[in-house]
Amino acid sequence: MRVATLMTVLAVVGILIVAGTVILCGTGQEQQGTPPCSPHLFHVFNTDDVPHEVNVTVFDANATRIRVPVCSEVYRLEADGDVTSSIKNDGREYHFEISVDGEDPEVFAFSIARCHSLAISVRAERDVQALMITSNYAVPAT
Repeated sequence: MRVATLMTVLAVVGILIVAGTVILCGTGQEQQGTPPCSPHLFHVFNTDDVPHEVNVTVFDANATRIRVPVCSEVYRLEADGDVTSSIKNDGREYHFEISVDGEDPEVFAFSIARCHSLAISVRAERDVQALMITSNYAVPAT
């Protein structure tokens, strides 16, 4: 009777150790194919078939004083061109003003965590889309 009980206890302990290891370390399958976190605040893509000038101005959404841009960058993108911002993501809430070819800017607000960045896609002169991207999915602007 004691041997059977001891074997049962050892089997349960073994299962708990294996389960704990899987929970703490993961199986490794979730990590495969997952892109690393981007340290950059945004990326701009010109998906149109003509060149565009894109102006991206970023504001701290929680600034309590005069509204001073965190950054303002202008890019001249060829058809199907792209560029990555030199601004690093420090994980806070931002307002983005994005204008294409000197038109009135569109405003997007995002709370961007450190492993997120903004993908700005220019589809045409007045058609701009902004999506927050993470390792696994994209979230449309609100």
